[in-house]
Amino acid sequence: MRFCNFLKFMMLLTGLSLGYIHMQMQIFDLAYQGKDNEKKIDQLVQEKEYLSYEILSLKSAENLGIEMLDDESDMQFVDPSDIMHISATETIKSDDPPNGDDPSNSAKGSLLSLLSFTTRAEAKDQ
Repeated sequence: MRFCNFLKFMMLLTGLSLGYIHMQMQIFDLAYQGKDNEKKIDQLVQEKEYLSYEILSLKSAENLGIEMLDDESDMQFVDPSDIMHISATETIKSDDPPNGDDPSNSAKGSLLSLLSFTTRAEAKDQ
Protein backbone atom coordinates (compact mmCIF):
# COMPACT_ATOMS: atom_id res chain seq x y z
CA MET A 1 0.00 0.00 0.00
CA ARG A 2 2.79 2.35 0.82
CA PHE A 3 4.51 1.59 -2.46
CA CYS A 4 1.31 2.40 -4.37
CA ASN A 5 1.01 5.78 -2.62
CA PHE A 6 4.70 6.45 -3.24
CA LEU A 7 4.26 5.61 -6.93
CA LYS A 8 1.22 7.93 -7.20
CA PHE A 9 3.15 10.71 -5.46
CA MET A 10 6.13 10.27 -7.82
CA MET A 11 3.87 10.30 -10.89
CA LEU A 12 2.18 13.48 -9.66
CA LEU A 13 5.56 15.08 -8.94
CA THR A 14 6.84 14.05 -12.39
CA GLY A 15 3.74 15.52 -14.07
CA LEU A 16 4.08 18.80 -12.18
CA SER A 17 7.79 18.93 -13.05
CA LEU A 18 7.07 18.36 -16.74
CA GLY A 19 4.39 21.08 -16.64
CA TYR A 20 6.81 23.51 -15.00
CA ILE A 21 9.53 22.74 -17.55
CA HIS A 22 7.04 23.21 -20.40
CA MET A 23 6.02 26.64 -19.02
CA GLN A 24 9.67 27.67 -18.70
CA MET A 25 10.32 26.61 -22.30
CA GLN A 26 7.36 28.71 -23.46
CA ILE A 27 8.69 31.71 -21.52
CA PHE A 28 12.10 31.40 -23.20
CA ASP A 29 10.44 30.90 -26.60
CA LEU A 30 8.39 34.07 -26.14
CA ALA A 31 11.53 35.96 -25.09
CA TYR A 32 13.32 34.84 -28.27
CA GLN A 33 10.29 35.81 -30.36
CA GLY A 34 10.32 39.25 -28.70
CA LYS A 35 13.98 39.73 -29.58
CA ASP A 36 13.28 38.68 -33.17
CA ASN A 37 10.41 41.16 -33.34
CA GLU A 38 12.67 43.93 -31.99
CA LYS A 39 15.22 43.17 -34.70
CA LYS A 40 12.47 43.32 -37.34
CA ILE A 41 11.23 46.63 -35.92
CA ASP A 42 14.76 48.09 -35.99
CA GLN A 43 15.20 46.89 -39.56
CA LEU A 44 11.86 48.43 -40.61
CA VAL A 45 12.73 51.73 -38.92
CA GLN A 46 16.03 51.86 -40.78
CA GLU A 47 14.28 51.02 -44.04
CA LYS A 48 11.71 53.78 -43.37
CA GLU A 49 14.50 56.30 -42.76
CA TYR A 50 16.25 55.23 -45.96
CA LEU A 51 13.02 55.50 -47.98
CA SER A 52 12.23 58.91 -46.45
CA TYR A 53 15.68 60.11 -47.50
CA GLU A 54 15.14 58.74 -51.00
CA ILE A 55 11.75 60.47 -51.29
CA LEU A 56 13.18 63.78 -50.08
CA SER A 57 16.08 63.53 -52.52
CA LEU A 58 13.68 62.81 -55.39
CA LYS A 59 11.60 65.87 -54.41
CA SER A 60 14.67 68.09 -54.06
CA ALA A 61 15.16 71.09 -56.32
CA GLU A 62 18.47 69.72 -57.57
CA ASN A 63 16.96 66.42 -58.69
CA LEU A 64 13.97 68.14 -60.30
CA GLY A 65 16.32 70.50 -62.15
CA ILE A 66 18.42 67.60 -63.41
CA GLU A 67 15.31 65.80 -64.62
CA MET A 68 13.98 68.96 -66.23
CA LEU A 69 17.19 69.66 -68.12
CA ASP A 70 17.50 66.06 -69.30
CA ASP A 71 17.56 65.80 -73.10
CA GLU A 72 14.77 63.21 -73.19
CA SER A 73 12.51 65.16 -70.82
CA ASP A 74 9.31 66.82 -72.06
CA MET A 75 9.54 69.49 -69.36
CA GLN A 76 10.80 72.97 -70.12
CA PHE A 77 11.25 76.33 -68.43
CA VAL A 78 8.53 78.97 -68.81
CA ASP A 79 8.91 80.98 -72.00
CA PRO A 80 8.65 84.76 -71.48
CA SER A 81 5.95 84.85 -74.14
CA ASP A 82 3.81 82.55 -71.96
CA ILE A 83 3.71 85.03 -69.06
CA MET A 84 0.49 87.03 -68.86
CA HIS A 85 0.42 90.62 -67.58
CA ILE A 86 -2.80 91.76 -65.91
CA SER A 87 -3.59 95.42 -65.39
CA ALA A 88 -5.63 96.70 -62.47
CA THR A 89 -9.07 98.12 -63.24
CA GLU A 90 -8.95 100.82 -60.55
CA THR A 91 -6.16 103.13 -59.50
CA ILE A 92 -5.29 103.47 -55.85
CA LYS A 93 -5.64 106.97 -54.48
CA SER A 94 -2.53 108.18 -52.69
CA ASP A 95 -4.39 110.24 -50.05
CA ASP A 96 -6.45 107.24 -48.81
CA PRO A 97 -4.84 105.33 -45.94
CA PRO A 98 -4.32 101.61 -46.56
CA ASN A 99 -6.86 99.21 -45.05
CA GLY A 100 -6.38 98.64 -41.35
CA ASP A 101 -4.38 101.87 -40.83
CA ASP A 102 -6.03 103.97 -38.15
CA PRO A 103 -4.65 106.57 -35.72
CA SER A 104 -4.58 104.12 -32.81
CA ASN A 105 -2.17 101.89 -34.76
CA SER A 106 0.26 104.79 -35.27
CA ALA A 107 0.83 105.02 -31.51
CA LYS A 108 1.49 101.29 -31.36
CA GLY A 109 3.73 101.56 -34.44
CA SER A 110 5.82 104.33 -32.89
CA LEU A 111 6.21 102.32 -29.68
CA LEU A 112 7.26 99.26 -31.64
CA SER A 113 9.65 101.32 -33.75
CA LEU A 114 11.50 102.29 -30.58
CA LEU A 115 11.96 98.64 -29.72
CA SER A 116 13.02 97.45 -33.17
CA PHE A 117 16.46 97.97 -34.62
CA THR A 118 15.33 98.23 -38.23
CA THR A 119 14.01 101.19 -40.14
CA ARG A 120 10.49 101.35 -41.46
CA ALA A 121 10.12 101.34 -45.23
CA GLU A 122 7.52 103.68 -46.72
CA ALA A 123 6.46 104.23 -50.30
CA LYS A 124 6.31 107.84 -51.43
CA ASP A 125 4.84 109.47 -54.56
CA GLN A 126 7.23 111.11 -56.97
